[in-house]
Amino acid sequence: MSWWNDFWLDLHRKLLKAKTQPKGPVSAGIIVELGSMYSVEDERMRDRKELLEACRSAIEEYPPKKNDKGEVIETYCNWALRDIALTVGCGELRDKTANQIHKHALNNPQLFIQDSGERAAAHAMRGGFAFASQTADIHGHVAAVAPMEMEFSGSWNKKVPVLANVGKENGMLRSSKCFRTEPTYFLWGETA
Repeated sequence: MSWWNDFWLDLHRKLLKAKTQPKGPVSAGIIVELGSMYSVEDERMRDRKELLEACRSAIEEYPPKKNDKGEVIETYCNWALRDIALTVGCGELRDKTANQIHKHALNNPQLFIQDSGERAAAHAMRGGFAFASQTADIHGHVAAVAPMEMEFSGSWNKKVPVLANVGKENGMLRSSKCFRTEPTYFLWGETA
């Protein structure tokens, strides 16, 4: 009968583990240590590291295209944002320009919550996907919020999110260096 008890005990542990591990984005503010040795905080740290790696990869993958004079003639912010979004499971941004991404986020508040730069940075620090966006007549600009502490901007006289910027200048840059005026910030996934 010992094998029978072992079988049921093992099955019970597997079911408990399946029931206690959340699927998809995790709500903020919850740090739970369950009997299955699962920790929401551990999951967030993994998500944050994956997000940071995706941001760094996109910056390297999409340098600006320059003409013979060294002038920037084409940038790929929308492609970089799409790749970062796909890393976290957001497939909503495929085949869209920066202006179309902005419009899509505005028109889908059930998917993208418009919020402050502070909330966007906090969401990214938890491993969540957030981005800054601004439209323009011809080409707008988008950039993922990097999972990094906010930095002070002298030009805006306040702390601002750090963005994984792909554009005329690629890098982890303060949002005030990527946009002339305060952009709109969108958060994807659970943010409560």
